[in-house]
Amino acid sequence: MGAKTVLLTESMSLKENEKLSSISKEFHTRKHIVYIAEDKLHEFVILSQRLSGLAKQINEIVGDTPDQVSVPGLYKIVSSPCENKLIKHRWKIYPLYLTDGAQAANAFETVRKDYSNAIIVGTRDSYEIACN
Repeated sequence: MGAKTVLLTESMSLKENEKLSSISKEFHTRKHIVYIAEDKLHEFVILSQRLSGLAKQINEIVGDTPDQVSVPGLYKIVSSPCENKLIKHRWKIYPLYLTDGAQAANAFETVRKDYSNAIIVGTRDSYEIACN
């Protein structure tokens, strides 16, 4: 038997001089999708390939139990046909297909300009971050 590789999920805050240049599918994700969560308060934009990672990061940011989100709640919002739905009246969540890692990274960078903090949640090996 071969050794099982465990890849750790981490939160990576991007600095102003850093740019997400490419995304590749994480090993343990099922779908070729990335999720972007935009904060209505324009403080945070978060990118993750897993709704569980997104929920964990949002809950770390908000702290208070009534403002926390759940994975089923995020899934319901993402799979809803209606656009511009907010979860907990604060977070707009939407999926992007990961057919081209550079295109998804550019979409994230375009959105990122309007926010104070940009966070990527995932395994570091799947994200190429370049300095400007």
